[in-house]
Amino acid sequence: SLFERAGAKVDHGSMNVRIDRGMVEEALKSTRSSYTLTPRNPARAIHLGGSTINFTLVAGPPNVHDMERGRRAGNLADYSDLVRLAQHFNCIHMLGNQVCAPIELPANTRHMDTYFA
Repeated sequence: SLFERAGAKVDHGSMNVRIDRGMVEEALKSTRSSYTLTPRNPARAIHLGGSTINFTLVAGPPNVHDMERGRRAGNLADYSDLVRLAQHFNCIHMLGNQVCAPIELPANTRHMDTYFA
């Protein structure tokens, strides 16, 4: 396999790959210090790295908090509100998938279900 040829330990029975620290450090040396993340609309491309600063929402928190309702477990309505809020402000450059975890959705499909928000 690709990992074995690179020096990683592969357990085909359990389908686990163990990559040692040195292999990771060597791979990181070959990465670029900056790149452009290009979405479907190329006019919305985002430069990452170098001296560029980008802002995004945190990804994956189980809870949300606001002044009216306080701290609570996230739900799909909160998720949708956070996405709309982020899209409104031009200082938020990009969004990840899980701006909060909508706990009422099944965990095994939650990450996909949120694309319909």
